[in-house]
Amino acid sequence: MVNIQGLSLAQLLGFRYRYQSGFEDGLLASLPAVVEPGLVCPNASEVVRACQECQRTDLWEYNMNCPAGWTQARAAIVNVTRTAIQTWAAANGKTVPAFEKGDVVIQVRCARDTLLSHPMFGPTAFSHYLKYMPADTRRVFAVYAHHGHNGPNVYPPCDRIVEAMGRYFAARRPDLQFSVVSGELWEDFARLVYAPTLFKDSCSSFGHWAGLSSSGRVFFTQMGDPTADMPFRDLKFVTPTVDSSFTFVNTSVLWPTLAQRLGMALDQESMPEEQLARMLQWLETN
Repeated sequence: MVNIQGLSLAQLLGFRYRYQSGFEDGLLASLPAVVEPGLVCPNASEVVRACQECQRTDLWEYNMNCPAGWTQARAAIVNVTRTAIQTWAAANGKTVPAFEKGDVVIQVRCARDTLLSHPMFGPTAFSHYLKYMPADTRRVFAVYAHHGHNGPNVYPPCDRIVEAMGRYFAARRPDLQFSVVSGELWEDFARLVYAPTLFKDSCSSFGHWAGLSSSGRVFFTQMGDPTADMPFRDLKFVTPTVDSSFTFVNTSVLWPTLAQRLGMALDQESMPEEQLARMLQWLETN
């Protein structure tokens, strides 16, 4: 993933930013090797805050681990990323996904390596989406890479979650058209970037970059389980402030720690039907 934090801090300091290593394949090849300052107003105090908030070096490994810097440089991320998408698509005869006003895109980052297996991932209660969905929404697209770039990681319980999500919406909002979509890696990324309203899933770095590159309305769940036994996790840390169109929501997520407290087994190669039914019931009733 592009170094969002490095780009952000350079912009906030008014410095030129140069990517340390080149990107040679696909969409990444269209990212600029050098980004000049001026895409956002300099704000050195935000850089100081990032250093103070994230003194532990492991918090800089992934952008979502340090909720500072990039939170105040969204305009730069939007500019760099969307320009790269448009440039690459034009050069390769690709069409950037288009949406209608009111459309909603839900990222479903569900696979064997995340579902009740990773401390920073968990499925979100279905009520979350209806609560924050615009009143004029008529089409909902679940970006679920079952047959796309994430195909090798297909995990049947994830299929069941997506199917249950569709039934949940149909029962409560019969006016909605619910579709499951997936395609090439760049295409799914662009769907997240250009969605009028985007719901990002858990701590996906793919969704994190795409969400920060969106100029639409964006909703992120917490950046990890605020109750987990990690000293840098608290509610303020995992729900930082970005801007008026970009919101971190303290919502109901079935984190592994919560699933374990509810008596569910974690990290299973094959999830028993009884546990799967309990998990779906939780998603439908919370």
